[in-house]
Amino acid sequence: MRTAVLCGCLLSLLLLNSGITSESTCSRHPATIFKLAITSFRNKTGHWTAQLQLEHKGNEDGEVTREVDFDQTVTPHCDGTETVFIVATITTAPEGIAVLKPERRRTVPPGYKRLSNSNYFKEYPEATKWIEARDICEREGAHLAIINSEAEGKFVSSLWTNKLFLWAFIGTHDLYEEGNFVTIHNQTLQEAGYNRWSPGEPNGGSTENCGVIFQNGLLGNYFCSLPLPFFCEFEPEVVSRSFSFRDEA
Repeated sequence: MRTAVLCGCLLSLLLLNSGITSESTCSRHPATIFKLAITSFRNKTGHWTAQLQLEHKGNEDGEVTREVDFDQTVTPHCDGTETVFIVATITTAPEGIAVLKPERRRTVPPGYKRLSNSNYFKEYPEATKWIEARDICEREGAHLAIINSEAEGKFVSSLWTNKLFLWAFIGTHDLYEEGNFVTIHNQTLQEAGYNRWSPGEPNGGSTENCGVIFQNGLLGNYFCSLPLPFFCEFEPEVVSRSFSFRDEA
């Protein structure tokens, strides 16, 4: 099995083979060469995007399966700068040998309250515009809260501390098509599992395009550019994105 791990700009390649020891000086095949390139950039919507390219040269006995686990973390600093930390793990095994991907459980940021093992929520009581609230959540590795059930709606409402506001921003909107509300993950509210609107909501036509939750757990919409408190949601069970591919002998 061969494993290569890239952390930031440092690449460490470890070749493990049950038939090769540290005293080996030669091999039947040329050395395997991995070339791994990662480019990270911020797109027009403010999201960080990383592109990974893997090049492999060399011979293998039979088919091989390669698993690539990729993880990216953005850490904001007080001076307005950000550090992007990228980890890519490449695991190679001959055909017929299972590749076990290491499980990664992300650490819950401070201030989040646990609803279940996979859902944590946090209230930001300070009034903030919707787009800025979205960015604050994402800088923590979270996202604007998406209500998936009546139980989640009640739980989020129970975290409410800023009683000056009757509603707060969550991760829904109809910015793509007027009246067609979706989550920030592009699910319809029905697909997300919760579509209970407060009486008279949604209203405001094309002027109120960002989703809110009322103190009673029901949904509504509001002006995206007017500040409100907001809720973030963190999912520690989400692991790094991964993909696999196979070479033919």
